[in-house]
Amino acid sequence: MAKAVAARIFGDDYQALVFWLEACKMLIGEDDIEHVEIESDDVKSLDDVVVHYNDGHRGVDGRLIRKAFYQVKYHVDYRDSLSAGALTDPSFINASSVSFLKRAKTAWDDHKEMGLAIILYNTWGVASTDVLGGLISSEDGHFAIEKMMSAKPRSKIGKLRDLWAKHLGCDVEELEDFLGSLRIVQGGTLSEVRAALNDRLARAGLKTMSHSSPLSPYADLARALIKSKRTSLNRDQLIECCKASELWDGGPRRKIVGKRLAIRSRERCTEEFSSWGDARLDLLPHFDGRGLCSDLNWHDDVGMPVVKFLAQNAHIGDSVVLWLPVHYTIFALAGYALDARSGVSVTVRQFGTYGVQDWAIPLPENNRCEASICLCQHDVELSATGTDLAVAIGVAHEISGDVEEYLKGNVPSVKVLRTVTLEHCGPCSIRGPEMAARIVDEIVCSVRNLRQTFKCRGVTHVFYAMPAFMVFMLGQRIVSMGAVQLYEHDFDSGLGAAYSPSLAFPLKKGN
Repeated sequence: MAKAVAARIFGDDYQALVFWLEACKMLIGEDDIEHVEIESDDVKSLDDVVVHYNDGHRGVDGRLIRKAFYQVKYHVDYRDSLSAGALTDPSFINASSVSFLKRAKTAWDDHKEMGLAIILYNTWGVASTDVLGGLISSEDGHFAIEKMMSAKPRSKIGKLRDLWAKHLGCDVEELEDFLGSLRIVQGGTLSEVRAALNDRLARAGLKTMSHSSPLSPYADLARALIKSKRTSLNRDQLIECCKASELWDGGPRRKIVGKRLAIRSRERCTEEFSSWGDARLDLLPHFDGRGLCSDLNWHDDVGMPVVKFLAQNAHIGDSVVLWLPVHYTIFALAGYALDARSGVSVTVRQFGTYGVQDWAIPLPENNRCEASICLCQHDVELSATGTDLAVAIGVAHEISGDVEEYLKGNVPSVKVLRTVTLEHCGPCSIRGPEMAARIVDEIVCSVRNLRQTFKCRGVTHVFYAMPAFMVFMLGQRIVSMGAVQLYEHDFDSGLGAAYSPSLAFPLKKGN
Protein backbone atom coordinates (compact mmCIF):
# COMPACT_ATOMS: atom_id res chain seq x y z
CA MET A 1 0.00 0.00 0.00
CA ALA A 2 2.77 2.43 0.96
CA LYS A 3 4.62 1.74 -2.31
CA ALA A 4 1.48 2.43 -4.33
CA VAL A 5 0.90 5.72 -2.51
CA ALA A 6 4.54 6.77 -3.04
CA ALA A 7 4.33 5.92 -6.73
CA ARG A 8 1.18 8.02 -7.10
CA ILE A 9 2.81 10.98 -5.31
CA PHE A 10 5.92 10.77 -7.50
CA GLY A 11 3.69 10.51 -10.57
CA ASP A 12 1.75 13.64 -9.56
CA ASP A 13 5.01 15.50 -8.94
CA TYR A 14 6.36 14.44 -12.32
CA GLN A 15 3.19 15.68 -14.02
CA ALA A 16 3.60 19.00 -12.18
CA LEU A 17 7.15 19.27 -13.52
CA VAL A 18 5.99 18.89 -17.12
CA PHE A 19 3.21 21.45 -16.56
CA TRP A 20 5.64 24.01 -15.14
CA LEU A 21 8.15 23.42 -17.93
CA GLU A 22 5.47 24.52 -20.40
CA ALA A 23 4.14 27.28 -18.13
CA CYS A 24 7.63 28.79 -17.90
CA LYS A 25 7.88 28.73 -21.68
CA MET A 26 4.72 30.82 -21.77
CA LEU A 27 6.22 33.35 -19.34
CA ILE A 28 9.50 33.53 -21.23
CA GLY A 29 7.69 33.97 -24.53
CA GLU A 30 8.86 30.79 -26.25
CA ASP A 31 6.72 28.88 -28.78
CA ASP A 32 3.95 31.55 -28.81
CA ILE A 33 1.89 29.79 -26.11
CA GLU A 34 -1.58 31.22 -25.44
CA HIS A 35 -2.47 29.22 -22.34
CA VAL A 36 -1.65 25.97 -20.55
CA GLU A 37 -3.84 23.46 -18.75
CA ILE A 38 -3.27 20.79 -16.12
CA GLU A 39 -5.83 18.01 -15.70
CA SER A 40 -7.87 19.28 -18.65
CA ASP A 41 -11.48 18.23 -19.16
CA ASP A 42 -10.97 18.19 -22.92
CA VAL A 43 -9.93 14.59 -23.61
CA LYS A 44 -10.01 11.66 -21.20
CA SER A 45 -6.61 10.05 -20.51
CA LEU A 46 -4.83 12.84 -22.40
CA ASP A 47 -5.61 15.42 -19.75
CA ASP A 48 -2.33 15.65 -17.84
CA VAL A 49 -1.04 18.77 -19.59
CA VAL A 50 -2.48 20.61 -22.59
CA VAL A 51 -0.69 23.45 -24.36
CA HIS A 52 -2.57 25.90 -26.60
CA TYR A 53 -0.67 28.04 -29.12
CA ASN A 54 -1.73 31.40 -30.58
CA ASP A 55 -0.83 30.90 -34.24
CA GLY A 56 0.76 27.48 -33.89
CA HIS A 57 4.28 26.36 -34.70
CA ARG A 58 5.82 23.80 -37.01
CA GLY A 59 7.15 20.51 -35.72
CA VAL A 60 10.41 19.12 -37.09
CA ASP A 61 8.36 17.21 -39.66
CA GLY A 62 6.74 20.46 -40.88
CA ARG A 63 3.26 19.81 -39.46
CA LEU A 64 1.44 22.77 -37.92
CA ILE A 65 0.69 22.32 -34.21
CA ARG A 66 -1.88 24.54 -32.51
CA LYS A 67 -2.58 22.26 -29.57
CA ALA A 68 -0.46 19.68 -27.74
CA PHE A 69 -1.88 16.99 -25.45
CA TYR A 70 0.55 15.44 -22.97
CA GLN A 71 -0.02 12.06 -21.35
CA VAL A 72 2.60 11.87 -18.58
CA LYS A 73 3.51 8.36 -17.50
CA TYR A 74 5.91 8.06 -14.56
CA HIS A 75 7.51 4.76 -13.53
CA VAL A 76 9.25 4.29 -10.19
CA ASP A 77 11.97 2.08 -11.69
CA TYR A 78 13.33 0.72 -14.98
CA ARG A 79 12.22 -2.89 -14.62
CA ASP A 80 10.48 -2.70 -17.99
CA SER A 81 10.52 -0.63 -21.17
CA LEU A 82 7.99 0.75 -23.59
CA SER A 83 6.92 -1.62 -26.36
CA ALA A 84 4.53 -1.62 -29.29
CA GLY A 85 2.33 -4.01 -27.33
CA ALA A 86 2.02 -1.61 -24.40
CA LEU A 87 0.37 1.01 -26.60
CA THR A 88 -2.50 -1.36 -27.36
CA ASP A 89 -2.72 -2.76 -23.81
CA PRO A 90 -5.27 -0.87 -21.63
CA SER A 91 -3.40 -1.81 -18.44
CA PHE A 92 -0.45 0.33 -19.54
CA ILE A 93 -2.55 3.42 -18.69
CA ASN A 94 -4.33 1.67 -15.80
CA ALA A 95 -7.51 1.29 -17.87
CA SER A 96 -9.77 -1.73 -18.16
CA SER A 97 -10.87 -1.67 -21.79
CA VAL A 98 -9.46 1.24 -23.84
CA SER A 99 -5.78 1.41 -24.80
CA PHE A 100 -3.60 4.52 -24.98
CA LEU A 101 -3.55 4.20 -28.77
CA LYS A 102 -7.35 4.20 -28.97
CA ARG A 103 -7.66 7.22 -26.69
CA ALA A 104 -5.04 9.06 -28.69
CA LYS A 105 -6.93 8.25 -31.89
CA THR A 106 -10.16 9.58 -30.36
CA ALA A 107 -8.42 12.86 -29.50
CA TRP A 108 -7.04 13.05 -33.02
CA ASP A 109 -10.48 12.43 -34.52
CA ASP A 110 -11.92 15.32 -32.51
CA HIS A 111 -9.11 17.86 -33.06
CA LYS A 112 -7.24 16.90 -36.23
CA GLU A 113 -8.61 19.81 -38.23
CA MET A 114 -6.90 22.38 -35.98
CA GLY A 115 -3.49 20.70 -35.94
CA LEU A 116 -2.33 18.87 -32.86
CA ALA A 117 0.43 16.83 -31.28
CA ILE A 118 -0.28 13.95 -28.92
CA ILE A 119 2.72 13.36 -26.69
CA LEU A 120 3.31 10.31 -24.52
CA TYR A 121 5.90 11.67 -22.08
CA ASN A 122 7.24 8.72 -20.12
CA THR A 123 10.27 7.72 -18.09
CA TRP A 124 10.65 4.35 -19.78
CA GLY A 125 12.71 4.26 -22.93
CA VAL A 126 11.64 2.22 -25.94
CA ALA A 127 13.04 -1.31 -25.85
CA SER A 128 15.86 -1.60 -28.39
CA THR A 129 14.76 -5.15 -29.21
CA ASP A 130 11.16 -4.13 -29.84
CA VAL A 131 9.91 -3.20 -33.30
CA LEU A 132 8.90 0.20 -31.89
CA GLY A 133 12.55 1.08 -31.28
CA GLY A 134 13.25 1.51 -34.98
CA LEU A 135 10.21 3.70 -35.57
CA ILE A 136 10.67 6.53 -33.04
CA SER A 137 12.87 9.55 -33.80
CA SER A 138 15.28 10.58 -31.05
CA GLU A 139 14.88 14.21 -32.19
CA ASP A 140 11.35 14.89 -30.94
CA GLY A 141 9.76 11.44 -30.67
CA HIS A 142 7.84 11.49 -33.97
CA PHE A 143 7.18 8.30 -35.93
CA ALA A 144 9.18 7.27 -38.99
CA ILE A 145 6.02 7.31 -41.09
CA GLU A 146 7.60 6.53 -44.46
CA LYS A 147 9.47 3.56 -43.00
CA MET A 148 6.31 2.19 -41.44
CA MET A 149 4.11 2.67 -44.47
CA SER A 150 6.58 1.20 -46.97
CA ALA A 151 7.30 -1.92 -44.92
CA LYS A 152 6.39 -5.24 -46.52
CA PRO A 153 3.27 -6.93 -45.07
CA ARG A 154 5.20 -9.92 -43.68
CA SER A 155 7.91 -7.85 -42.01
CA LYS A 156 7.73 -6.99 -38.30
CA ILE A 157 6.94 -3.36 -39.08
CA GLY A 158 4.36 -4.33 -41.71
CA LYS A 159 2.62 -6.69 -39.29
CA LEU A 160 2.60 -3.94 -36.63
CA ARG A 161 1.11 -1.46 -39.11
CA ASP A 162 -1.72 -3.83 -39.99
CA LEU A 163 -2.28 -4.80 -36.33
CA TRP A 164 -2.62 -1.16 -35.28
CA ALA A 165 -4.97 -0.35 -38.16
CA LYS A 166 -7.18 -3.26 -37.10
CA HIS A 167 -6.94 -2.29 -33.42
CA LEU A 168 -8.07 1.26 -34.24
CA GLY A 169 -10.66 0.23 -36.82
CA CYS A 170 -9.19 2.39 -39.57
CA ASP A 171 -7.45 1.89 -42.89
CA VAL A 172 -3.71 2.28 -43.44
CA GLU A 173 -4.04 5.79 -44.93
CA GLU A 174 -5.90 7.08 -41.87
CA LEU A 175 -3.36 5.37 -39.60
CA GLU A 176 -0.60 7.24 -41.43
CA ASP A 177 -2.29 10.62 -40.81
CA PHE A 178 -2.91 9.79 -37.16
CA LEU A 179 0.63 8.62 -36.42
CA GLY A 180 1.93 11.87 -37.91
CA SER A 181 0.55 13.66 -34.83
CA LEU A 182 1.81 11.13 -32.28
CA ARG A 183 5.04 11.64 -30.33
CA ILE A 184 6.71 9.29 -27.85
CA VAL A 185 9.21 11.17 -25.68
CA GLN A 186 11.47 9.66 -23.04
CA GLY A 187 11.66 12.12 -20.19
CA GLY A 188 14.53 12.21 -17.74
CA THR A 189 14.49 11.02 -14.16
CA LEU A 190 12.58 13.04 -11.59
CA SER A 191 15.79 14.78 -10.51
CA GLU A 192 16.92 15.44 -14.11
CA VAL A 193 13.65 17.03 -15.16
CA ARG A 194 13.61 18.95 -11.89
CA ALA A 195 17.05 20.35 -12.73
CA ALA A 196 15.83 21.39 -16.18
CA LEU A 197 12.84 23.11 -14.57
CA ASN A 198 15.09 25.01 -12.16
CA ASP A 199 16.94 26.47 -15.11
CA ARG A 200 13.67 27.49 -16.78
CA LEU A 201 12.28 28.94 -13.54
CA ALA A 202 15.33 31.19 -13.32
CA ARG A 203 14.87 32.36 -16.92
CA ALA A 204 11.16 32.97 -16.28
CA GLY A 205 11.94 35.08 -13.21
CA LEU A 206 10.36 32.67 -10.73
CA LYS A 207 11.96 31.48 -7.52
CA THR A 208 14.06 28.38 -8.03
CA MET A 209 13.83 25.25 -5.90
CA SER A 210 16.56 24.56 -3.38
CA HIS A 211 18.53 21.33 -3.59
CA SER A 212 17.38 20.28 -0.13
CA SER A 213 13.64 20.60 -0.78
CA PRO A 214 11.34 18.45 -2.93
CA LEU A 215 9.15 19.85 -5.72
CA SER A 216 7.12 21.93 -3.31
CA PRO A 217 5.94 24.71 -3.62
CA TYR A 218 5.42 24.23 -7.38
CA ALA A 219 3.87 20.79 -6.99
CA ASP A 220 1.73 22.19 -4.16
CA LEU A 221 0.53 25.05 -6.37
CA ALA A 222 -0.28 22.63 -9.21
CA ARG A 223 -2.33 20.49 -6.83
CA ALA A 224 -4.10 23.60 -5.48
CA LEU A 225 -5.02 24.66 -9.01
CA ILE A 226 -6.51 21.23 -9.69
CA LYS A 227 -8.52 21.25 -6.43
CA SER A 228 -9.89 24.72 -7.14
CA LYS A 229 -10.71 23.71 -10.74
CA ARG A 230 -8.61 26.62 -11.96
CA THR A 231 -6.74 24.40 -14.35
CA SER A 232 -6.42 26.64 -17.42
CA LEU A 233 -4.11 29.66 -17.18
CA ASN A 234 -2.96 32.32 -19.61
CA ARG A 235 0.17 34.38 -18.99
CA ASP A 236 -1.47 37.06 -16.83
CA GLN A 237 -3.35 34.50 -14.74
CA LEU A 238 -0.16 32.50 -14.19
CA ILE A 239 1.69 35.62 -13.03
CA GLU A 240 -1.16 36.38 -10.61
CA CYS A 241 -0.99 32.85 -9.14
CA CYS A 242 2.79 32.98 -8.77
CA LYS A 243 2.68 36.34 -7.03
CA ALA A 244 -0.06 35.16 -4.67
CA SER A 245 2.05 32.10 -3.81
CA GLU A 246 5.17 34.26 -3.30
CA LEU A 247 6.98 32.50 -6.17
CA TRP A 248 7.42 35.62 -8.30
CA ASP A 249 11.00 36.79 -8.54
CA GLY A 250 10.80 39.72 -10.91
CA GLY A 251 9.67 38.10 -14.12
CA PRO A 252 11.55 36.90 -17.22
CA ARG A 253 15.25 37.69 -17.26
CA ARG A 254 17.05 39.11 -20.20
CA LYS A 255 18.65 36.37 -22.20
CA ILE A 256 22.36 35.83 -21.80
CA VAL A 257 24.09 38.09 -24.29
CA GLY A 258 25.75 36.02 -26.96
CA LYS A 259 25.18 32.98 -29.11
CA ARG A 260 23.79 29.75 -27.72
CA LEU A 261 25.31 26.72 -29.40
CA ALA A 262 24.48 23.07 -28.77
CA ILE A 263 26.10 19.76 -29.65
CA ARG A 264 24.47 16.43 -28.82
CA SER A 265 25.81 12.89 -28.73
CA ARG A 266 23.77 11.64 -25.75
CA GLU A 267 19.98 11.19 -25.70
CA ARG A 268 18.97 11.54 -22.05
CA CYS A 269 16.99 14.68 -21.25
CA THR A 270 17.56 16.34 -24.65
CA GLU A 271 13.96 16.58 -25.84
CA GLU A 272 14.44 20.35 -26.31
CA PHE A 273 17.53 19.99 -28.49
CA SER A 274 15.81 20.65 -31.82
CA SER A 275 14.61 24.10 -30.70
CA TRP A 276 17.43 25.22 -28.40
CA GLY A 277 19.85 28.00 -29.21
CA ASP A 278 21.13 29.59 -32.41
CA ALA A 279 22.88 26.60 -33.99
CA ARG A 280 23.03 22.87 -33.26
CA LEU A 281 25.15 19.89 -34.24
CA ASP A 282 23.46 16.52 -33.72
CA LEU A 283 25.93 13.64 -33.43
CA LEU A 284 23.44 11.26 -31.81
CA PRO A 285 23.12 9.09 -34.97
CA HIS A 286 26.90 8.53 -34.80
CA PHE A 287 26.63 6.61 -31.53
CA ASP A 288 25.17 3.30 -30.48
CA GLY A 289 24.53 3.99 -26.81
CA ARG A 290 27.84 5.06 -25.29
CA GLY A 291 29.95 3.61 -28.10
CA LEU A 292 30.76 5.08 -31.50
CA CYS A 293 29.11 3.22 -34.37
CA SER A 294 31.45 0.52 -35.68
CA ASP A 295 31.87 2.01 -39.17
CA LEU A 296 32.88 5.46 -37.88
CA ASN A 297 36.02 6.89 -36.31
CA TRP A 298 36.48 9.61 -33.71
CA HIS A 299 38.72 11.89 -35.77
CA ASP A 300 36.84 12.07 -39.09
CA ASP A 301 33.26 11.60 -37.91
CA VAL A 302 33.30 13.43 -34.56
CA GLY A 303 36.45 15.54 -34.22
CA MET A 304 36.40 17.36 -37.54
CA PRO A 305 32.61 18.04 -37.62
CA VAL A 306 32.77 19.57 -34.12
CA VAL A 307 35.77 21.76 -34.98
CA LYS A 308 34.07 22.88 -38.21
CA PHE A 309 30.76 23.61 -36.43
CA LEU A 310 32.41 25.76 -33.76
CA ALA A 311 34.59 27.57 -36.31
CA GLN A 312 31.50 28.47 -38.36
CA ASN A 313 29.45 29.68 -35.40
CA ALA A 314 31.94 31.20 -32.92
CA HIS A 315 34.17 34.05 -34.06
CA ILE A 316 36.66 36.45 -32.50
CA GLY A 317 34.87 38.77 -30.07
CA ASP A 318 31.81 36.52 -29.69
CA SER A 319 30.29 35.49 -26.37
CA VAL A 320 29.07 31.91 -26.57
CA VAL A 321 26.99 29.71 -24.26
CA LEU A 322 27.59 26.01 -24.91
CA TRP A 323 25.04 23.34 -24.04
CA LEU A 324 26.76 20.00 -24.50
CA PRO A 325 24.78 16.83 -23.70
CA VAL A 326 27.73 14.85 -25.05
CA HIS A 327 30.40 12.28 -24.30
CA TYR A 328 33.16 13.78 -22.20
CA THR A 329 35.65 13.55 -25.05
CA ILE A 330 33.57 16.12 -26.92
CA PHE A 331 33.82 18.54 -23.99
CA ALA A 332 37.61 18.35 -24.33
CA LEU A 333 37.30 18.70 -28.11
CA ALA A 334 35.18 21.85 -27.74
CA GLY A 335 37.80 23.31 -25.39
CA TYR A 336 40.51 22.45 -27.92
CA ALA A 337 38.56 24.27 -30.65
CA LEU A 338 37.75 27.28 -28.44
CA ASP A 339 41.02 27.79 -26.57
CA ALA A 340 42.31 31.18 -25.41
CA ARG A 341 43.62 32.00 -28.89
CA SER A 342 40.14 31.71 -30.41
CA GLY A 343 39.15 35.10 -28.99
CA VAL A 344 35.77 33.70 -27.92
CA SER A 345 34.30 34.28 -24.46
CA VAL A 346 32.84 30.90 -23.41
CA THR A 347 30.22 29.91 -20.86
CA VAL A 348 29.61 26.18 -20.36
CA ARG A 349 26.19 24.95 -19.24
CA GLN A 350 26.46 21.84 -17.09
CA PHE A 351 24.04 19.68 -15.12
CA GLY A 352 25.09 18.48 -11.70
CA THR A 353 24.11 17.91 -8.10
CA TYR A 354 22.70 21.43 -7.73
CA GLY A 355 20.88 21.52 -11.06
CA VAL A 356 21.85 23.62 -14.06
CA GLN A 357 24.87 25.89 -13.67
CA ASP A 358 26.43 28.23 -16.22
CA TRP A 359 30.17 28.52 -15.56
CA ALA A 360 32.13 31.09 -17.52
CA ILE A 361 35.81 30.62 -18.28
CA PRO A 362 37.49 33.01 -15.80
CA LEU A 363 39.75 35.76 -17.14
CA PRO A 364 43.37 35.44 -15.97
CA GLU A 365 43.18 38.57 -13.85
CA ASN A 366 39.97 37.33 -12.20
CA ASN A 367 41.11 33.76 -11.66
CA ARG A 368 41.67 34.08 -7.95
CA CYS A 369 40.62 31.03 -6.00
CA GLU A 370 40.62 31.62 -2.26
CA ALA A 371 39.85 27.99 -1.41
CA SER A 372 42.71 25.84 -0.22
CA ILE A 373 43.50 23.13 -2.79
CA CYS A 374 45.50 20.05 -1.96
CA LEU A 375 46.31 17.80 -4.92
CA CYS A 376 47.31 14.29 -3.91
CA GLN A 377 49.62 12.69 -6.50
CA HIS A 378 50.99 9.17 -6.64
CA ASP A 379 53.10 7.43 -9.30
CA VAL A 380 53.14 3.72 -10.21
CA GLU A 381 55.77 2.38 -12.60
CA LEU A 382 54.14 -0.13 -14.96
CA SER A 383 56.90 -0.86 -17.48
CA ALA A 384 60.63 -0.26 -17.39
CA THR A 385 60.81 -0.05 -21.18
CA GLY A 386 57.62 1.94 -21.86
CA THR A 387 57.67 5.33 -23.59
CA ASP A 388 54.16 6.54 -22.71
CA LEU A 389 52.61 8.14 -19.64
CA ALA A 390 49.13 7.78 -18.18
CA VAL A 391 47.24 10.15 -15.89
CA ALA A 392 44.18 9.19 -13.84
CA ILE A 393 42.39 12.32 -12.57
CA GLY A 394 39.88 11.53 -9.83
CA VAL A 395 37.96 14.61 -8.72
CA ALA A 396 34.43 13.20 -8.54
CA HIS A 397 35.68 9.81 -7.35
CA GLU A 398 38.79 7.63 -7.29
CA ILE A 399 39.58 5.81 -10.56
CA SER A 400 43.24 4.80 -10.29
CA GLY A 401 42.58 1.10 -9.63
CA ASP A 402 40.32 0.75 -12.66
CA VAL A 403 42.73 2.69 -14.88
CA GLU A 404 45.71 0.60 -13.79
CA GLU A 405 43.77 -2.61 -14.51
CA TYR A 406 42.86 -1.35 -17.99
CA LEU A 407 46.40 -0.23 -18.82
CA LYS A 408 47.97 -3.52 -17.79
CA GLY A 409 45.65 -5.42 -20.08
CA ASN A 410 45.51 -3.05 -23.03
CA VAL A 411 48.32 -0.47 -23.18
CA PRO A 412 51.70 -2.12 -22.49
CA SER A 413 53.56 0.98 -23.74
CA VAL A 414 52.78 2.98 -20.57
CA LYS A 415 55.82 3.44 -18.36
CA VAL A 416 54.27 5.39 -15.46
CA LEU A 417 50.74 5.97 -14.22
CA ARG A 418 50.22 9.15 -12.23
CA THR A 419 47.12 9.39 -10.04
CA VAL A 420 45.85 12.89 -9.27
CA THR A 421 43.07 13.32 -6.72
CA LEU A 422 41.81 15.93 -4.31
CA GLU A 423 42.14 15.59 -0.58
CA HIS A 424 38.35 15.32 -0.49
CA CYS A 425 36.85 13.86 -3.67
CA GLY A 426 33.16 14.05 -4.48
CA PRO A 427 30.56 15.52 -6.83
CA CYS A 428 30.51 18.78 -4.86
CA SER A 429 34.27 19.15 -4.38
CA ILE A 430 34.63 21.87 -7.04
CA ARG A 431 33.04 25.06 -5.75
CA GLY A 432 33.25 27.27 -8.80
CA PRO A 433 34.93 27.98 -12.15
CA GLU A 434 37.92 29.70 -10.56
CA MET A 435 38.70 26.63 -8.43
CA ALA A 436 38.23 24.39 -11.47
CA ALA A 437 40.59 26.50 -13.58
CA ARG A 438 43.29 26.49 -10.91
CA ILE A 439 43.14 22.70 -10.51
CA VAL A 440 43.31 22.12 -14.28
CA ASP A 441 46.33 24.44 -14.53
CA GLU A 442 48.11 22.48 -11.79
CA ILE A 443 47.27 19.14 -13.42
CA VAL A 444 48.62 20.25 -16.81
CA CYS A 445 51.81 21.54 -15.17
CA SER A 446 52.12 18.24 -13.31
CA VAL A 447 51.86 16.24 -16.54
CA ARG A 448 54.49 18.35 -18.29
CA ASN A 449 56.91 17.91 -15.38
CA LEU A 450 56.19 14.18 -15.32
CA ARG A 451 57.22 13.83 -18.96
CA GLN A 452 60.54 15.48 -18.16
CA THR A 453 61.13 13.51 -14.96
CA PHE A 454 60.66 10.10 -16.58
CA LYS A 455 62.03 11.19 -19.98
CA CYS A 456 58.95 9.95 -21.79
CA ARG A 457 58.49 11.16 -25.35
CA GLY A 458 55.49 9.03 -26.24
CA VAL A 459 51.75 9.51 -25.82
CA THR A 460 50.08 10.74 -22.63
CA HIS A 461 46.96 8.67 -21.94
CA VAL A 462 44.40 10.71 -19.98
CA PHE A 463 41.54 9.28 -17.90
CA TYR A 464 39.28 11.42 -15.73
CA ALA A 465 36.29 11.55 -13.43
CA MET A 466 35.61 15.25 -12.99
CA PRO A 467 33.01 17.94 -13.83
CA ALA A 468 32.37 18.56 -17.52
CA PHE A 469 33.53 22.17 -17.17
CA MET A 470 36.96 20.93 -16.08
CA VAL A 471 37.16 18.59 -19.08
CA PHE A 472 36.42 21.57 -21.34
CA MET A 473 39.21 23.56 -19.68
CA LEU A 474 41.58 20.62 -19.97
CA GLY A 475 40.81 20.62 -23.70
CA GLN A 476 41.77 24.32 -23.87
CA ARG A 477 45.24 23.43 -22.54
CA ILE A 478 45.71 20.04 -24.14
CA VAL A 479 48.17 21.18 -26.83
CA SER A 480 50.74 21.96 -24.12
CA MET A 481 50.70 18.28 -23.03
CA GLY A 482 52.15 16.88 -26.26
CA ALA A 483 50.51 13.88 -27.90
CA VAL A 484 47.42 12.95 -25.88
CA GLN A 485 44.99 10.03 -26.11
CA LEU A 486 41.61 10.41 -24.39
CA TYR A 487 39.30 7.61 -23.29
CA GLU A 488 35.58 7.05 -22.75
CA HIS A 489 34.20 4.95 -19.91
CA ASP A 490 31.20 2.67 -20.45
CA PHE A 491 29.23 3.30 -17.27
CA ASP A 492 26.37 1.10 -18.44
CA SER A 493 28.61 -1.97 -18.45
CA GLY A 494 28.87 -1.99 -14.66
CA LEU A 495 32.61 -2.69 -14.98
CA GLY A 496 35.18 -0.33 -13.51
CA ALA A 497 37.84 -0.86 -16.18
CA ALA A 498 35.45 -0.54 -19.15
CA TYR A 499 37.48 2.09 -21.02
CA SER A 500 37.92 2.53 -24.75
CA PRO A 501 40.16 4.99 -26.65
CA SER A 502 38.36 7.94 -28.18
CA LEU A 503 40.10 10.98 -29.68
CA ALA A 504 43.82 11.62 -30.07
CA PHE A 505 45.32 15.14 -29.90
CA PRO A 506 46.51 17.15 -31.62
CA LEU A 507 44.09 16.55 -34.45
CA LYS A 508 45.60 15.63 -37.81
CA LYS A 509 46.45 18.61 -39.99
CA GLY A 510 45.17 19.10 -43.49
CA ASN A 511 41.50 18.38 -42.69
